[in-house]
Amino acid sequence: MIQGITAADRFRVRIDASKCDGQGVCGLVAPELFAFDRYGYALLVEGAQAVLDEHESARRSAIEAEATCPRLAIVLERLGPPPPAAVPAPPTVAEPGPAWSPQLHVGDGAESFDEWKGKGGFGPVSADGLRAAVAESGLRGCGGAQFPVAAKWAQLEGARDPVVLVNGAEREPGTLKDRYLMGHRPFLLLDGVRLACLAVGAARAVVAVDADHADLADGLRASASSAGLDLAIEVVLVPAQYVAGEETALISAVQGGLPLPKWRPPYPSTAGLHGKPTLVHNAETLCQVALVGAGLSPATTLFTVGRFGGPFEVVERPLGYRLGALLDECGLGSPGAVI
Repeated sequence: MIQGITAADRFRVRIDASKCDGQGVCGLVAPELFAFDRYGYALLVEGAQAVLDEHESARRSAIEAEATCPRLAIVLERLGPPPPAAVPAPPTVAEPGPAWSPQLHVGDGAESFDEWKGKGGFGPVSADGLRAAVAESGLRGCGGAQFPVAAKWAQLEGARDPVVLVNGAEREPGTLKDRYLMGHRPFLLLDGVRLACLAVGAARAVVAVDADHADLADGLRASASSAGLDLAIEVVLVPAQYVAGEETALISAVQGGLPLPKWRPPYPSTAGLHGKPTLVHNAETLCQVALVGAGLSPATTLFTVGRFGGPFEVVERPLGYRLGALLDECGLGSPGAVI
């Protein structure tokens, strides 16, 4: 309710459905603004705001309806006086923005160590500088919760003998992006592992891969060996079960237990793999970390698209890309749909 409103003010009107008791006073006082549903409760007619904006008599009727509503279900919200007419700006010719450049998606074949190093990978960086760069980038986890990466790292600050665990157990129906990265960008991923270990002071990392993708595990082991990193990296196979992708279930599976979620606390950052403080990231998150470490912007992400039941494909688009446009480009859009 707005105190002191006059009929000359600009405002809008709405109905608090939790208070409307269907007595119908508003429809009697302002039939140009209010109608009723089949149960007798009030609703605004289509175009009510335009009527309010154009006709002072309608504004007066709305004020009267608000005052006479027995349950105060009508709410007036002040919009203020009409805005001054905008002065047209001189025409300008906008320069076209730079085209977005794929950073995670490379097409067929696997990127080599030299190819990623040539793009700035595996470069020297300090732990403080890396943490600051990741915080400034605003990078968030690429799983589901989108937890800020810098904040997750901060949870292990001062941890004793921490471990980095790579969640490659991708079992959500129709998802392929992490498997794609492990198979096509192994050195990008390993660089991200290296940097995550540097950020939290870990000397050991474990990469968990679904047991039905042993070929990916073999490829990662070979890549880790050829990269010559001063870091112990172990690649392990875990049961190919949907719940195994949850971080506490993953930790249990890596330790040889049942791949089932555990009660928290304790959280993995306090007591995770073999009781050690553990940083858990999925493959795409660590690939994004590697991009930041190489001085690139983590401005794109991967999507798995396809019809129900497949086949599925992995595509890359900028963060914030419209889902409708993505589906249209992949031939999966619905005519007339606005997404």
